[in-house]
Amino acid sequence: MNYMFACEFIERYHPVRSPELQGGGVHGNGIMTRFDFQSTEAIVHTHHPIDWDNQGMDMGEPRHGKRIAAKAQVVTPQCGVVEFYSLHLENFCGMVGRLKQFEDVLQDCRDSSLPQVIGGDLNTLAHGIARLSSTYRDVMTWKTLGYTEAEWWQSHI
Repeated sequence: MNYMFACEFIERYHPVRSPELQGGGVHGNGIMTRFDFQSTEAIVHTHHPIDWDNQGMDMGEPRHGKRIAAKAQVVTPQCGVVEFYSLHLENFCGMVGRLKQFEDVLQDCRDSSLPQVIGGDLNTLAHGIARLSSTYRDVMTWKTLGYTEAEWWQSHI
């Protein structure tokens, strides 16, 4: 088994966290495969709705880092080289913030002619009762009425 891991955050220990959520770990994006990697890289997003180094304490999640995407070119016997992307888009923002982060990945995809697979946690949660939360509200909040965020992504991207 081959794998790559791109660290997004180092979680900090702090009394603001509950005991079960204390820091001391890392989290990020990974890609696992039984095939060989041709290359791996981390794509740092150009848009960060939350500055976790400075705002994390206020949000109850003191941490160091920022959202990124993991990318790997995998050599497969059936399709040759395939590009895989593993995403974890920001959840403490509205849909526009996630779309801007997704655009970074789409821009990277445009630079390649290889087959591509995009997966991960898109945090498409700005619908239903969450629309009423100021955390998830932006210009798309009411423009997407009648859709869940995931449905809007599926029909428009």
